[in-house]
Amino acid sequence: MDGGQPASDAGLVVDAGAGDAGAGTDAGEDDAGHVDAGDPIDAVDGGTAADAGRPDAGVVDAGTAADAGSPDAGDVDAGPLPPAAQACVDAELLVHDVGVQRTTDGNANLFAGSCVQAGPDGVFRFVTGADVVDVVAYVDSTDDDDLGIYVRSACEDDGTELQCADNVAAGNVEFVTLTDVAAGTELFVFVDGFRADDVGSFEVGVYEVRHLNVGDDCTPGDHTQPCPAACLADGDGTFSCR
Repeated sequence: MDGGQPASDAGLVVDAGAGDAGAGTDAGEDDAGHVDAGDPIDAVDGGTAADAGRPDAGVVDAGTAADAGSPDAGDVDAGPLPPAAQACVDAELLVHDVGVQRTTDGNANLFAGSCVQAGPDGVFRFVTGADVVDVVAYVDSTDDDDLGIYVRSACEDDGTELQCADNVAAGNVEFVTLTDVAAGTELFVFVDGFRADDVGSFEVGVYEVRHLNVGDDCTPGDHTQPCPAACLADGDGTFSCR
């Protein structure tokens, strides 16, 4: 401190002309609030910085926004998904050879297949098991609407459509069959109306088909494990493929 000049802060004696960290305080001062210019300042005491207007770099916590009005990047809400994306996220998982009763009543027309696209639609998922299989997906309108069915490998990408079927009159069953599908493949199954007013209840299902060979044990009428020609009795209570 220059000779006789009053201290600007009663608790802090700092050379008024100190412009760098190496400047010392007045040699005669021994105040309890004395700050050694050679010691780093790790926190601001009572809002007073050693250098007026210059915040200490150690004061700001890396996880705390310096400006109280600035939002934290991790707290930004991305908002709701677009309707088609949300429908894909919510797609119901179908189980092998278990049909479910559902309806398109109240649904929007969010997707379009190459053969059916005008009505409201429903979206479902299926994941194949541990073997390479054929996959059959079907829809059966239960109130005589003209419904079709199509399958994609990526839900929102219409360029990944694998097959589409709307071949029979309203009120009948539509099938699509995929051959040699790899184990663990995720498929998206869509039920759609041929016209905008083809809306209503239906049964939808997916099943895997494992083709048996001649001589393999079989079960008559089992559509999931068909024989090359026929499943016939062996005469001892068992059946095998012919």
